[in-house]
Amino acid sequence: MAVLEKPSALEQKPVYVVYGDEEFLRSSVIDAIRSVVLGDDGDEFGVGRFDGKTAALADLLDELATLPFLTPRRLVVLSNADPFVTSHREALERYVEKPHRTGVLVIVAQSWPSNTRLAKSVARSGLTVDCKAPDSRQLAPWCRRWAKDRYNKKLGVEAADLLVELVGGGLGQLSAEIDKLASYVGERTELSADDVDRLVAAGRVETVWKILDAAAAGDAATAVNILESLMSAGEQPVLIFGAISSQLRKLAKAHRLIAGGHSIQAALPKAGINFYTDRASAHLRRLGRERLSRLFGWLTETDLGIKGDSNLPAQHLLERLVVRVAAS
Repeated sequence: MAVLEKPSALEQKPVYVVYGDEEFLRSSVIDAIRSVVLGDDGDEFGVGRFDGKTAALADLLDELATLPFLTPRRLVVLSNADPFVTSHREALERYVEKPHRTGVLVIVAQSWPSNTRLAKSVARSGLTVDCKAPDSRQLAPWCRRWAKDRYNKKLGVEAADLLVELVGGGLGQLSAEIDKLASYVGERTELSADDVDRLVAAGRVETVWKILDAAAAGDAATAVNILESLMSAGEQPVLIFGAISSQLRKLAKAHRLIAGGHSIQAALPKAGINFYTDRASAHLRRLGRERLSRLFGWLTETDLGIKGDSNLPAQHLLERLVVRVAAS
């Protein structure tokens, strides 16, 4: 993403729209906007924050019109903006056409159709930043660019592939691991696959593989016990799910490729499985067609549940997923 690769190139605008489903990108872009608007030394005193689910239009406009104190401008961030935009589209159109001279509005939304009158108005006078999560095939190249741009470290192709396989798809998690790797190697300029294996793979990822080993073999009790021990050690359910989900999605994709005529040897790399291939091959054989064909549905249901679509605790949702995978 150009804004994050070179924040200094970000232009001062009266209105910004930051949209997409990748929280790490959205937060990083908002931080970059804040630096441009308030300066590197600007504090929270110069920022007004509103939640689009509960905010009143009059309060938002009053905040934008409030004269800044000790800063040249006042930054107003409207999070969860989708329902607010739907309810107050015409008022926002009028504001964007004549924004306050010292107020800067940041609209943070999940979606932002470009064919609306409001979007076209923002495109003329403001800036729209797409923060959708990258495709899985773009994750390793993103990690390599991030390591170079942020830490001036070279992350090798093999190391990037291994990092994505071990961590999963969340950019925030990947960034955190790259940060740890950069500190770990010190003055050394290259981050190797051995570094990734030594620092990232220790503990959690190996335990996740043991969960999948047991589940693929149909041993639900062992899989759940390992899962519980992992969470008892302090691992967050969302991180555990990210690691489990990453591997299961790749297995499901490999199954589809094999069903389409690919050999296991050809299907694994096409599905993004470049390491632990013997283990993955064993999982494919043991899980069988029926369980493999249902993985995507189970993972989607678990993901939505963890994000609030279910009344069950995240731990119970993970346990249910593991039991389903283990059921023969």
